[in-house]
Amino acid sequence: MGLSAGDPRARAGDTGGMDRERAETFLRLMVEAELRRVTAEPEDRAAHAGGIARVIRVARALTAVAALGDEDVGRVLDDFELALVGRRMATPAQYGRDLRSLMGSSSPRQPSAAPDRVVPGGQVIPVRGDEVSGEVTLLSYAQTESGALLTLVARRRGLVTIPFRQFTATDDLGASYQMSYIGTGRPPGEWTLRLYPEPPRDLSWLDLCATPGEPAVRIDLTPRNPPSRPEVTISQVTRSLAAQLLNNLAMRLLATGAVFPQDVRIIFSELALQPRRPFPDTAEGLGDVVAALLASGALPPLSPLPGQLAALCAELNVAGHGLTVPPARDLPEPWLGVLAHHRRAEPRPAPWHDGCAGVAAALPELDRTRLTILGLTSSADGTVLHTHASGETCHTYYGPPERHLAPAIWLRDSCGCWHATRVGSYHEGDLTMRLEVVPPLSPDIAWIEVLATGRSAEVRATLPLRWQ
Repeated sequence: MGLSAGDPRARAGDTGGMDRERAETFLRLMVEAELRRVTAEPEDRAAHAGGIARVIRVARALTAVAALGDEDVGRVLDDFELALVGRRMATPAQYGRDLRSLMGSSSPRQPSAAPDRVVPGGQVIPVRGDEVSGEVTLLSYAQTESGALLTLVARRRGLVTIPFRQFTATDDLGASYQMSYIGTGRPPGEWTLRLYPEPPRDLSWLDLCATPGEPAVRIDLTPRNPPSRPEVTISQVTRSLAAQLLNNLAMRLLATGAVFPQDVRIIFSELALQPRRPFPDTAEGLGDVVAALLASGALPPLSPLPGQLAALCAELNVAGHGLTVPPARDLPEPWLGVLAHHRRAEPRPAPWHDGCAGVAAALPELDRTRLTILGLTSSADGTVLHTHASGETCHTYYGPPERHLAPAIWLRDSCGCWHATRVGSYHEGDLTMRLEVVPPLSPDIAWIEVLATGRSAEVRATLPLRWQ
C-alpha cells in the first residue's frame, strides 16, 4: 500500500492561502449580526435558536479545516455568550453549559498499538431461553480496541431479543468467557456482544454455547480455507480540507433523503441554550459555511462545490440552505448515483430479503482512525453495514461533520451503483455503529467497494458478499 496516512495538517495544501485574521473577522461579523437581530426581536426565541446554531456550525467548520484554532473560536464564543447575557437575552443558568462546550471535544483518541483482527462468520447458532426460541447467524468475530466482539443477526424476524447473559464461550486453551451486550438490537434482530475477560489475540478457535446444556458451536478463527483477502488500496487525497468537508455534507444530505423533521430545526430548548440532540444533517446554514470557507481562503473562489451543492439542494427540494450561487450542471459521480434513487417519481425499494452477508475486514489506519467492517444485514427496513471505529476521529461519526472530518464512507456495488451511508444508531462507549446504506443493496449484489475518504488519504476495499 506504500502511502502513510499521517497527520493531515502537515500537508501544505491544507493551509495554503488561508487567512486566520479574515476567518476570525467573518465569525465576529456573524456574531455581531446575530446580536443585532436578537436585540431587535427579543421575543423571537426560535430565530435566536437558529442564529446561535448557525454561528456554532460556522465556528466548527472553520476549526475543522484549520482556518481557526480552538482557542481563537473559543474567545469569539465567550464574547458572544457574555453579550447575550449582558443584553438580557439569557442568564448563565439558562445555558446549562457554555457555548464553547457545544463545539465538542477535540482531544484525540489514539488507537491501541495492536492491529484489529476480524474473521468472517457464517455459523448458525440455535438459541433457547425461557421466552425465546430461534437461531442467529454469526456475522463476524473481531478483536478491536474495545475487545473481542461477536456480531450476530437473527435468522427470523420474530427473534428480537436474545438471552445473551446465558451465552458462554471456551477457547482452545481451556479459558472460559461470558458476554456483555454493547450493540443496538433492531428488527430483524442485530446484536454485538463483547467477551469478558478479554481473550488473547492468537486464539485458534472458540466454542460458543448459546443454550445451557446443548452442544457448543465451534468458531474457527484460523480456517484452513479462509476467504480470499479483500483487495485494499490506499491513495493520497488531493482535494483540500474545505472541499472534503463540503463533500461530507453532500453525502449527509443524500443519505438523509430530504426528510427533515421539523423538531430537528430547533436545536436547543427555549433560547437555544439546552441542546436536545446533535446538530441536524440538514442544509440549514450551509450558505454561511460556504461563505466562511471562501472568506478565510480555505475554499478557492472558483471552486465548483458551492454551485454543485446548490444543484444538489434543488434536486432534493431542500430549502433554507442560504446558498446564492447558481446551480452547477455537472455533479460528482457518487452524488449522481445516489440522486438517481431520489429522482424517481415513486421510488421503488430495492429487492430485499431478511438476510445477511458475511463481509468482514479491518481497513488500514486512516488519519489515525481504524475502521473495522463487522457484517452486513438486509431487511424490509433497508441495508445496514455494521462497523467499529477507533482512534482520533471515530467519536465524530455520529456527530456533526463540521466538528471534525471523520472519514466519509461511500459504497459502490457490483452493478456500478453508488450508495451513501449515515449513522443510524451507535454505542458511544464502544464505538460500534449501524451505518444505514442509501439506497439499500439488492440481494443479487456480488461485491461492494467500500470507499473511506479521510483528510489526507482514502482507502478502497473490495469485499465479496456471501449472502445467507
